[in-house]
Amino acid sequence: MNRLTLAMLSTCATLALAAPSLGATGQEVLDTICAACHAKDADGKYSRIDASRRTPEGWDMNVVRMIRNYGLNLSDADRAAVVRYLADTRGLSVEETDGYRYVLEKEPVADDTGVNQLMTETCRRCHSYARVALQRRTPEDWKKLINFHLGQFPSLEYQALARDRDWWGMANAEVLGELTQRYVDGGAPARAEVDMTGEWRVAGHQPGRGDYTGAMTVTAEGDAYAVTVDLTYADGSTATQSGRAILYGAGEWRGSLTSADTALRQVLALRADKTLDGRWFNTDQDTIGGRIKAVRADAAPQILSVSPGHLKAGETAEITVSGIGLTGAPALPAGVTAEVVSQDAT
Repeated sequence: MNRLTLAMLSTCATLALAAPSLGATGQEVLDTICAACHAKDADGKYSRIDASRRTPEGWDMNVVRMIRNYGLNLSDADRAAVVRYLADTRGLSVEETDGYRYVLEKEPVADDTGVNQLMTETCRRCHSYARVALQRRTPEDWKKLINFHLGQFPSLEYQALARDRDWWGMANAEVLGELTQRYVDGGAPARAEVDMTGEWRVAGHQPGRGDYTGAMTVTAEGDAYAVTVDLTYADGSTATQSGRAILYGAGEWRGSLTSADTALRQVLALRADKTLDGRWFNTDQDTIGGRIKAVRADAAPQILSVSPGHLKAGETAEITVSGIGLTGAPALPAGVTAEVVSQDAT
């Protein structure tokens, strides 16, 4: 059985190496190149591929593994197309990613623990726990993944510092039980059919530079969007970010922008109320960046930010309330009095 399996893998790798660059749709890449190794069952589902759901980054990581481990020959265009197709048809809902978006947004965090000590000790010794939580698999595929770890990383026992325990037994009992209870595949969410074009009001905070407000202009550009973001910081300085973005699956917004020759990434979530929130960061130094929230300029009146967010007792300061459709006098906490210096709808 093992010899047969290895021979099949070798044949698939050879077929993939011989595959030309298609310049095709994501589905065509899946049905031609991917299908060389992943067989369809009676229901038309591809082995392994249809046994899991992932974020856009998760699918790209998986495609890169095929390139690295099995010699898959895939052009950049075909790679982008199949990752987009898989994220659109086999992705996660934004709600399924909540609590673990820090790994997508490259948000520096002090802690990355699992749901309990066992899961932390088992999974997080080698990679973030968020990587586990941002997947959904069938119970059978979770079991295969555990076996894959041992086959792909034969030194795993030493990496896990697990010679003092029955780690293999625990992985196939308690750990597998947690995975199949918490992260089992229940079917992909519907793709978000939302027109993102238009004017958006934005607000956020960049550590080291301060609070900011501004506007984001989104226009259609083929199957993607052209994006320009104009920011004004609390100290009066300004910045402009511009580039392209894609909306994947049920609401995963990914942008590649530049600002003063610095390459940036946007990783945002489209919420049920049609607002965007997340983080942008320097591509080469992802600890540098800022959190952002965006609301359509024609949405219902609402406040996006108050800067500064606190006052010392007895202090007099100028604060800025930012949002859309703002009218009337501001409602202030008890004990705070104010005089409006200037006011408009934002």
